[in-house]
Amino acid sequence: MSDLPKTQAGGKAKQAKASPKGGRASASADVAGTGAARGGATRGAAKAGAKRSNAPERPVSRSSQTGRSASSDRSKRAPAQAKRTKRATRGASRGLFKRTIFKLLRIGAFAAALGVFWCGYMLWQISSYTQPRDIAQADVGIVLGAALWNNVPSLGLGERLDYAIRLYEQGRFESLIVSGGLDNNGSTITEAQGMRNYLVDHGIPPGAIAMEPESTSTYENLLFSKSIMEAKGWQSAIIISHDFHSARSHDIAGYLRMEPYQVVGTKTRYISYAKSELREVLAYTKWQLDKLAMLTGVK
Repeated sequence: MSDLPKTQAGGKAKQAKASPKGGRASASADVAGTGAARGGATRGAAKAGAKRSNAPERPVSRSSQTGRSASSDRSKRAPAQAKRTKRATRGASRGLFKRTIFKLLRIGAFAAALGVFWCGYMLWQISSYTQPRDIAQADVGIVLGAALWNNVPSLGLGERLDYAIRLYEQGRFESLIVSGGLDNNGSTITEAQGMRNYLVDHGIPPGAIAMEPESTSTYENLLFSKSIMEAKGWQSAIIISHDFHSARSHDIAGYLRMEPYQVVGTKTRYISYAKSELREVLAYTKWQLDKLAMLTGVK
């Protein structure tokens, strides 16, 4: 029994001695196996990479190709569309400008045509006035004023005064009203005073002449002369001027209700008819506007 334990002890000792070598051998084997495994894995990965590199590329799907081509087309179309939009905006602006100009031209043409029509109508009114053939006797003759030259009646005003003298001598009236205020041409006396001086110098009695020295227009000539007539008790009048001035004078007298009245006009040898009629067109137009304003209560 004592030998057996020794034998077992010796076996164990031998195993213990032998085990370090065996452990190192097995460890080396394990390391060798691990390295082999790693090498195999590396070779496998290399082979797989080689296969992938040698393998044909996978085709791109149609949807991705369509998306890329669409985005490319949009990027190409964007500048062209911007240019088209810019051109359209410019075209619209030019079109609006042209339409505006066309409308303004139409309005201008209409206004010009209306102006031509009105001037023609005024000229017709001026030239179509008919002088009374038989001048009836009246209480008073009213001479409408015009310019003085150095306190002396101008040639045109002298024509009106000469006509009034003839009518006075014919017995058409026994009294005269000379109507006109102070000129702005340097005269120091009124038109009424200058006319009175002229009439007296030509044989009209001073007592037969009444002066109206305040008026500055044909409307005021007749308005203020009407007041003198009412103060003197005169009922009828013969209004004396030039023929191109007669139509407007007749219209104003009618507006003032000076009935009964007659408007007579002399022809001129010294005044340009073209200038006088042009001036009369403007003056007649102004009178029509003034009359409308007074009738409507604006003035």
